[in-house]
Amino acid sequence: MCIRDSYDTVKVVEKELSNKIIYKIQIAASKTPLTINKLRLIYDSKDVISAEYSDGWYKYLIGFFDTYEKASKFKLIIGVSDSFIVGYKNGYRISTKDLIKELENINNGNKKTD
Repeated sequence: MCIRDSYDTVKVVEKELSNKIIYKIQIAASKTPLTINKLRLIYDSKDVISAEYSDGWYKYLIGFFDTYEKASKFKLIIGVSDSFIVGYKNGYRISTKDLIKELENINNGNKKTD
């Protein structure tokens, strides 16, 4: 299992997809950093786990999906009951409210995501 911070090559790819929403699955959050052993208890896979720190929380995420549907399908098979999908735009995490708004725009045929 590999843990990365949010400043590695994934961030570069996100910036290249600047106007598109990128979806990830948050599998854990903690006020203190989690060890690799603790993360393996939550999600036992060789997939890359990225870590970011914001608002006093260490947040642990997996995946990198270009559609909500792909992220949703993957979320169903990972076996992490408290996991949820988060969105990133222009390299920054967007609020759940903004994510819902963006998804409604896409589902209504308005492909503009600015």
